[in-house]
Amino acid sequence: MRRVVFLITACACSSPHVPARIDYEIHVRRPSRVGERTAVVVDATVDESNKTFTEQVLLKHEEKHFRLHLDAVAETREVDAFGAPARSELTIRAFTRDGTAVIAPGKHLVIVSAPKKSDAVVTIDGEPASADVRALVDELVPIGRGAGDADAVFGTHGRKRIGDAWPFDAQAMVSELARTGVIAKPNAIHGQVSLASAERVGGVDCVDLRIDLGVSAFEPEKQLPEGTEITRSRVTVRVDEVLPVDARLPRRADDTVVHAEFDAFVPVKDQVEVAGVTVEHVSDRTRHASYTPLRD
Repeated sequence: MRRVVFLITACACSSPHVPARIDYEIHVRRPSRVGERTAVVVDATVDESNKTFTEQVLLKHEEKHFRLHLDAVAETREVDAFGAPARSELTIRAFTRDGTAVIAPGKHLVIVSAPKKSDAVVTIDGEPASADVRALVDELVPIGRGAGDADAVFGTHGRKRIGDAWPFDAQAMVSELARTGVIAKPNAIHGQVSLASAERVGGVDCVDLRIDLGVSAFEPEKQLPEGTEITRSRVTVRVDEVLPVDARLPRRADDTVVHAEFDAFVPVKDQVEVAGVTVEHVSDRTRHASYTPLRD
């Protein structure tokens, strides 16, 4: 997943509020089926800053800022044991970075997702995607998928009203973070799931299920140089899932906002002038996706 922070997100629903029911059953998991076709539109932003300095002298500063857009028709080819798409084929209408095409219209993007995204397979017209394109695909259509039941992690027993909140499974969240390369302990994880609002989207009654997650300390999966001292590591995430009240229907939209900070002191061997350097990483990511089911 990609420090003190304020997150401001809007619910993905843009249509007017509908009168809230007294209470709702919560069904997070929305099984897909082979052959299911969906029009997918995703917009994402990435803002990163990476600094390296010693004794307050800036040695290197790199920034990355870009916007991504995807418009495609996705077809589910395979599903896993929980009904989540395991193999999807996307016919590209548009895939751009800052307005420039990344994948040309008409191309076929196939994603074979995996619990660890490093094990996922991404091809374009049968050819492996480059590392850069693969990373951009992951920003828009996450190539790693949850290894368990979303209802077990984020769901709750009993019916809930708008404004109600409940805890997620922290131990299960540790496992979910680990598969994305973030190593954290349960006592470093805090947050909740809540029923934020009721909306009507495309003529369908929906609820906005909101997940707020904070990680107060973590380590990256990638091995750090010997003697590295992590001085700050924090992540905050807000996800809004727009789910039809009818649990048989697929999700209609989702919004994600992620803020991450990571600072570390890295020792430099065989250097008399300095004992080491400090590296500082700050990133902000947003992603908004809408899903429109298509008739077979």
